[in-house]
Amino acid sequence: MGLLYYPAPSARPAAPDTGARTALEADAERIASAIEAAAHGAQARADGIATTPMLRAAIETDSATLDDMSHRDLVFTLNPGEVLEVFQVKGDATTSLLRLPKAAPATAAAGTTKPAVHSDGSAVTVTVTSSIAGYQPTIGGRVALVVPVELGPLQPRIAEHALRATVMGLDRPVVVAGSNQPAGASISVPITIAPDIDVGPLSLAAELPQPAAATVGGRDPIVIARYALWGLGGLLAVVYLIGLTFGGKRQLSAPATVR
Repeated sequence: MGLLYYPAPSARPAAPDTGARTALEADAERIASAIEAAAHGAQARADGIATTPMLRAAIETDSATLDDMSHRDLVFTLNPGEVLEVFQVKGDATTSLLRLPKAAPATAAAGTTKPAVHSDGSAVTVTVTSSIAGYQPTIGGRVALVVPVELGPLQPRIAEHALRATVMGLDRPVVVAGSNQPAGASISVPITIAPDIDVGPLSLAAELPQPAAATVGGRDPIVIARYALWGLGGLLAVVYLIGLTFGGKRQLSAPATVR
C-alpha cells in the first residue's frame, strides 16, 4: 500500500470583493469632483479676466502693447502649472497677443463652449475659454486658461486598496497609483463627469492586492490538511506492514498437525 498524494489546488484569479469595488467607486467620485472643481473654478476666473475693462481696451491694440501692460497695469496672477493666453479676434482671423508663461505650449485658439479635459500622460488639465467683448463691434477677443487638476492628494488614498490604478479615456492614460508587487484581481469603475464639461467616457482601472490566505494558528489550512492526509496515509502504511509481520510470525509458530 503506497502513500496517498493529494496535489495542491490550482491557482485561480481571485474575483474582486464588494469592499474593493465600493472603495474604487468612491475614488472615482473624488476624481470626478476634482475635475469638476478645477473646471468650474477656472471658468469663473476666465470670465472675470475677460470682462476687465482694461483688457477689453487692450484687445484692440497689438501684442507688444498687451505684453507691456501685463507688466504694469494689467497684471495676471497665475498659480503653478497654469497657462493663460489672450487672443484677438478680428473677423475670421484669430491672433495670439499674449501667452503666460511665454515658454508654455500654445493653447487651443478656437476654444469651446465647455471646459475641456486633457492629459499629457503625467497630469490632467482643464482648458476653459471666455469671450472678450471689445469696444469696437468688429474687434473682440478670447481668454484661454489652462489649470491642472489636483489629483496628488487622492493618490495615497487610492494606494490603500489598489496596487496600480490608472485614469483611462483621456488623450493619454494617467497613473494615480503604482506598485511593483504582484497583483490579484483587476477591476474598472466609471468616472462620471458633469455634462457641462467636454470629456469622453472616463474610467478608473485598478489592479488589487492578492487576497491574504486564511490561516489557522498562523498556517494555511490547506497546507495543514495536506500534511494531515500525508500523515494518515503513512499511518495506514505502517499498520499494514505491522499486520503483515505479525501475521507471518503466527503462521511460523503454529504446531504441526499429527495424523
